[in-house]
Amino acid sequence: GVGEVNLKTDQGLKYAPQVCYEIIFPHARIFKALEQPDFILTVTNDAWYGKSPGPYQHFTKAKFRAIENGAPVIRSANTGISGLIDSSGHIVGQTGLYTKEVKFFDLPIAVPSPLTQNIKFLIFFAVTLGFIGLGVIFRQ
Repeated sequence: GVGEVNLKTDQGLKYAPQVCYEIIFPHARIFKALEQPDFILTVTNDAWYGKSPGPYQHFTKAKFRAIENGAPVIRSANTGISGLIDSSGHIVGQTGLYTKEVKFFDLPIAVPSPLTQNIKFLIFFAVTLGFIGLGVIFRQ
């Protein structure tokens, strides 16, 4: 599953691997592993999208995961859009659709988002808010 394991590169960088569609789920990484990765690596096969909005939407979802997790996303797609997205969601570089390209980029530093830094507080807050909501409902 996504984010259950933080692997390490030869240089000691921690990364969270995600395969294909796993990158589209916002909760998958953040709630399964609280250790901050240096980057997220996603490998995907976008061939089944064809020449449609699909590859662009799939790439855009990776931007959201970078922001939510405060970690750069390296995306490798066989026929779709490959690229590097920093932890603020800015595209450092990308390839075109259905192109064969090799590009090199410097890996941006992970900048944890407030969401990843305060996850325990946010979980406590959500549970507390839920109990308050239940109290209001059953009070009536």
